[in-house]
Amino acid sequence: MKLEQQINKYYDSLTPNEQYICECILNHKNDCIRLSIDEFAIKYHISTSGLSRFSQKIQLSGYSELRAVLRLNESNQVKNNKSIDQLMDCYNKVIEDIDQKDCTKIFEKMNSANRIIVFGEDFFQGRVAKEMKRIFLPTGKIIYDAYGHDIIQTLKKFIQEDDIIFYISLNGQSPTIIELAQEMRMRGIYMVSITKMQSNMLARLCDDNLYTQSMQIPVNEHLKYDITTPYFILIELFYIKYKMYVNIAHIPNN
Repeated sequence: MKLEQQINKYYDSLTPNEQYICECILNHKNDCIRLSIDEFAIKYHISTSGLSRFSQKIQLSGYSELRAVLRLNESNQVKNNKSIDQLMDCYNKVIEDIDQKDCTKIFEKMNSANRIIVFGEDFFQGRVAKEMKRIFLPTGKIIYDAYGHDIIQTLKKFIQEDDIIFYISLNGQSPTIIELAQEMRMRGIYMVSITKMQSNMLARLCDDNLYTQSMQIPVNEHLKYDITTPYFILIELFYIKYKMYVNIAHIPNN
């Protein structure tokens, strides 16, 4: 429950004195949380009975519940601000990591490869693969995108020695993608993993690795949401670095 929402809902029914009390509380929330009803009443020249009536007017049991609602609102605001700060830090780390990453070997392999295949482990990773295909279109590079475990057997038959394959995975630990990577490694296929910044089997099997930062945002007490934006930031910056590499190396676009 938001205190402001309760006040807006019942504000027209408040007397001028209760509207003054409302202003005092909203303008001095920390005092309301910290002070008892007697202390708050004395400091702001309000009667304790007036504070109680105001609380009841906005459908709270009394001043104690009003303080509890304010305390909870302020606590949630601090948590939300902290989450936003962590989210921005997460994005900045992705930018910093890809900026410092030497991608020369990957770009060389991309230019000499017969085909570039981007495989997404699941539906979301498939969306990232499609975006990578789209974003590289102006370079003239033809990228084949695929996702889902049901396509793996087809990929095994499709991929050839002079291809390059990018794997997009959350944790890099799925048995099916590990099995695919193991077979591709035995066949000498050049492989690049795109995973969370953590130790994982897929990254160890691949020739090179690109990493995103990971963060979970609580949806409710039982569910958390893995943010996905870092994957799109990563591939966009990877594309920009590729364009810079092409310009510096004077490599003509196909």
